Amino acid sequence: MILNATVPNVNGCFLSFNKLMKNILIIDDNPFDLNTMARVLQDAGYQPLTAETGIGAVDLIRSQSIDLVITDMVMPEQDGLQTIMKIRDEFADLPIIAMSGAKTVAKHNEEDSVMAVSGTQILHRFPKDYHQQLEQLKLSCFIQKPCNAVNLIKILQEVFHS
Repeated sequence: MILNATVPNVNGCFLSFNKLMKNILIIDDNPFDLNTMARVLQDAGYQPLTAETGIGAVDLIRSQSIDLVITDMVMPEQDGLQTIMKIRDEFADLPIIAMSGAKTVAKHNEEDSVMAVSGTQILHRFPKDYHQQLEQLKLSCFIQKPCNAVNLIKILQEVFHS
């Protein structure tokens, strides 16, 4: 199905483009972020699907036709890194965009692990080879949350046209 979509840019003008409708799975444990991103994608003519956990997301990918995954990195139970690794095990070529609201993931602690932090609060601990693992997983992009709608749509266009 081809759709005409209009997306407001930063100057209040509208960008217009045609594209095939794409199914995009958003994985985020934060309901506000999940719903906001789903609305942005739907308004831009994409078909958003949502999952609040990485575990649920992998099951959804198995049962649906998914064209791209956007996943938060800091989640309980199964973090974004673990989720991406499980997706890659079964769907090696599926485009994946990772995102994080943490201000840094490069601060090392006494156990030599990488921490995702917000201010002085430790949000999550990743393995010490976190950055190398991300590199090996061949992500399409890594974005900082919050990402404005125009930039997100531009990133999606680049991923789908590369």
